[in-house]
Amino acid sequence: MRLFHVLLFVLASCFTVASVFSAEKKETDKPPYYLTDAELDKKLGIDEKTESPKEYIWAVYFHRVPGCDTCQLMSKYIYETIEKRFGDDVKSRNIVLRYRNFEEKNNAALVKKLGIKTPSLAVIQIKDGKMVKAKLADKIWSLAAEKEKFLDYVEKEIKVYTAELKKDKKQ
Repeated sequence: MRLFHVLLFVLASCFTVASVFSAEKKETDKPPYYLTDAELDKKLGIDEKTESPKEYIWAVYFHRVPGCDTCQLMSKYIYETIEKRFGDDVKSRNIVLRYRNFEEKNNAALVKKLGIKTPSLAVIQIKDGKMVKAKLADKIWSLAAEKEKFLDYVEKEIKVYTAELKKDKKQ
């Protein structure tokens, strides 16, 4: 009987430890769209005192909450692309990453203007506080299962506008 109690205690301890690790994993695996803009900037290493230039790229992932597993994965891939492939542009605020819930009323005008109906990534060129042009990166859904292709595609879509920015600044 004593052996039974010892085994029961060991099993209960294992389940407790597993649930704690599971909870910690879930906490750190939250998609980036749960962060506020300030938290996101801090995580990306942006100095809050750095002013945005007059012209910059706004990469916006429009999502819903809580979002399906694929939506959450794509939000992480977008973050990873921005962080690892555009680090200098992010720190100088030439590229600004944002997450917006497309179902919230305060985003309705932009969502309508961009034609967003499902979770989407929009790459928007901003000049003097106004949207100059925008493009939806419409292949993210078809590439979600292939991480490297997804990252390469997002990078390519953003580079189209960053190349234009650099060209405009030289003129």
